Formats: sequence, C-alpha cells, structure tokens
Amino acid sequence: MDKIRRNERLAAMTSILAASPNKIHTLSRFCELFGAAKSTMSEDIDVLRSVCRTFDLGEIETVTGASGGVRFRPVQSHEASLAYIQGLCDDLSGCGRVLPGGFFYLSDILSDTVITARMGTIRAG
Repeated sequence: MDKIRRNERLAAMTSILAASPNKIHTLSRFCELFGAAKSTMSEDIDVLRSVCRTFDLGEIETVTGASGGVRFRPVQSHEASLAYIQGLCDDLSGCGRVLPGGFFYLSDILSDTVITARMGTIRAG
C-alpha cells in the first residue's frame, strides 16, 4: 500500500467521523487504517478539531481511558441553532398550514432533506 498523504487522511477521517456522530473510534483503528503512528494521528485530530471549531461545524472530542478514542459531535453554536429554529417556526406559523379536520400540514418540511438534516444536527447536538 502506498503511503497515504495527510490531506487524504484528513478527508477520510472527516468522512468516517461525520458518518457516525457520537460514536467513539479508537486511535488504533485509524493507525491501522492509514498505516500511521499514534503521534501522527493525534496531530491530524488536532487539525480536524481546529477546523471544526473555526467553521462551527461541530466538535471533535478525545475520550481517555480503556475504551477511549475520538468522536465527532455535530453541535452548532446556540445562536445559529436558535436562528434556524426561529426561521422554521416562522415558516410553520402560516395560516395555510391548518387542514380540514384540524390537521397540521408538514409534508413539505419533512420531505425536504436539507431541513431534516439540519434539524437532526441540532437534535444530535
């Protein structure tokens, strides 16, 4: 296997962590996957942590102990979450949402994958 470059490791780690939020991945797993030393993986995790913090993408946490490792938590700033929820509330408060029989129309909101993914991110955080 060819040596894996840092940008490739960072992209793969980001994808792995984002695909399974709140799941702990051991450092040994990444070391085996990329054929790199633990010190190298720790440096890569620090880079990912910094990027996530800078762009408000979530948190990269390290967990110490026997079952420790690294995990991604998809949290956003409280202000960004509140602004998004307020906009969603404004959309939902339209008078055309109440259907005959007292039902509330939500199909357009719940079928929009962008909206539901964002709601899931807020909820997961």
